[in-house]
Amino acid sequence: MKKIILMLFAAGFIFTLAAAEQNDAVLREKLAGQLLDNLNIRKQITESFATVKDLQRQVIAKTLETAKPGQELTDFRNKALAVAEQELDWRQVQEALVKIYAQAYSVAELEKLNGFFLSPAGKAFLAKTPALQRQLILIIQKRMKATSRKIREMTREFMKAQMLKGETVMPESLKAPATTKPSGKLF
Repeated sequence: MKKIILMLFAAGFIFTLAAAEQNDAVLREKLAGQLLDNLNIRKQITESFATVKDLQRQVIAKTLETAKPGQELTDFRNKALAVAEQELDWRQVQEALVKIYAQAYSVAELEKLNGFFLSPAGKAFLAKTPALQRQLILIIQKRMKATSRKIREMTREFMKAQMLKGETVMPESLKAPATTKPSGKLF
């Protein structure tokens, strides 16, 4: 009898834990959805998708520029654009994003994040982030240019040394740009 009672107690305990975990997951998803709303993720993704859709329109137009004009071409173009419109839609990613955020953060973290982004400081953070990101992109682009120049010069010097040993020839992509005044020297 004691074994049966112990087994029933253990089963009840396990069932309670499973129910609590399920409730926690549901609550986390609800809070994650609220966080996405507070972060205005829908707007950001919709704007990103709009850019991609514009690029798709350009690609389709370029790809079909030699096709015979007419209703068949118009119908195909409309179908292709409809696919882009359907696939590049917020609703296609919303559920997955909610799950990602719900898995990444605890209930307590989601509550605090939501509280922060609803506060004046959180709203200021969200309002200022796009401008800060644009500045960051400019900094990164500048660093990438400088890095590319350095690596290109290092590569040119390496290839020059290899050429002097007779082990290779200078590829066109590494030759000095045509905008420089010819000096009579190869390097």
